[in-house]
Amino acid sequence: MTTSTPPPTIDNNPDLSNDKKIANLRAVLCNEDSQLSLRFRALFGLKHLGTQGSTSAIDAIAAAFSSESALLKHELSYCLGQTKSLHAVKPLQERLQDPKEHSICRHESAEALAAIGHVDSLPILRKYLNDPDETVRQTCELAVDRIEWEMSEEGQKEAKELEKRFVFLSSIFGILTILHTLESLHRIVFRTCIYEFHHIYTQRENENENPC
Repeated sequence: MTTSTPPPTIDNNPDLSNDKKIANLRAVLCNEDSQLSLRFRALFGLKHLGTQGSTSAIDAIAAAFSSESALLKHELSYCLGQTKSLHAVKPLQERLQDPKEHSICRHESAEALAAIGHVDSLPILRKYLNDPDETVRQTCELAVDRIEWEMSEEGQKEAKELEKRFVFLSSIFGILTILHTLESLHRIVFRTCIYEFHHIYTQRENENENPC
């Protein structure tokens, strides 16, 4: 009698090395028998590692394009775009150029290429400006416009302004965090002083009631 092997599950062991964690998440993501919700959890875990610069995590996400789920592949493309990594450009270009791929995956791949903003993606995006699928066609048009604008003098100027604002807001957030921490410490010290005062007061009251 043969027994089917249960699909892999996510290993939440905090002591796992990054390599083992990626291997585990990849196994879950690429397993067609795993629940879709679990595969999405694995995908988001890999996306997080990808945004931190892990090319192995990006390769793991790209490996799941063999899935039959168009919804999952749409999210794969989205997450690859969110990593902002040039390592994600090749698998996204491959999805866009595959005429047999589902249109929602091709459209999202074009959008992800725009999010990464690599100039080498422009020729491929322009190639599909006349794609038979309207969604793909329109997304490629928007992607080309976005990358060209980001390359322009005006786009780079605005990017620098946004970066300055981000640094400023990060500084404000850091100050607020410190103030919140100091306020929390103040409350702890205050409560400790009240407790100690109450303890000493109660002790003296007991000594007055029971003199030696």
